[in-house]
Amino acid sequence: MKTPRRISAFTLTEILTVLAIIGLLLALIVPALFSAKRQAAQKTCLSNIRQIGLAVIAYTQDYDGTFPPVSQATLNTSGISHEKNVSDWYDLLKPYTQSLDLKCPILDIPSFLAQKDSYKGYALNADFSTRIPLASGNYISGAETETFVSLTSLTVAILEARAGTIGLDNTDTGEDADYKGIVKGAVRHSGGANYAFVDGHAKWHRPADFEQVCDGVKPCFSQK
Repeated sequence: MKTPRRISAFTLTEILTVLAIIGLLLALIVPALFSAKRQAAQKTCLSNIRQIGLAVIAYTQDYDGTFPPVSQATLNTSGISHEKNVSDWYDLLKPYTQSLDLKCPILDIPSFLAQKDSYKGYALNADFSTRIPLASGNYISGAETETFVSLTSLTVAILEARAGTIGLDNTDTGEDADYKGIVKGAVRHSGGANYAFVDGHAKWHRPADFEQVCDGVKPCFSQK
């Protein structure tokens, strides 16, 4: 006579214990994976902005020490342009950045805007811009020369900004009706952002690290 085989089974308590352990492991692993992904994106963005900063240097060397203008648009007396398809600094730097993807990897923008250079998430320091008067009373955008910047290792050349912004003379922390609900460029990466400086180096900073006008100690935007 055969002895009946004993069928093994889990009790409800054992099943709940296993599920609790799995849940705990997921709670530990998922944030770590997410954090690693964000850190990788921050490093990619830092590399991008460093390369863009080097492109600015190459441009100034080719144009007698003059920085690229934020835009080549014709402006009225209020600083507004209604021109379309006007070249901006992105276009002027393309000969130096053709092989680069300038888009910040964590920037979330609609697909129909993804190909527009002004929606890549970076801006030029607008303090480098000048206005050249025309006989009509309007202006065209110009740019300062390298002699304008005395503190090259502290002065920002390129910074992270919200999509659609091409020029800023401060960290991107202000409010804008067009950007409600969109993460400010200055806090895009762990409460800070990447910045490229006039001397060619790039570094992550928090908004509080900056002074608007250069004091010789903190990173800055304006020379005066």
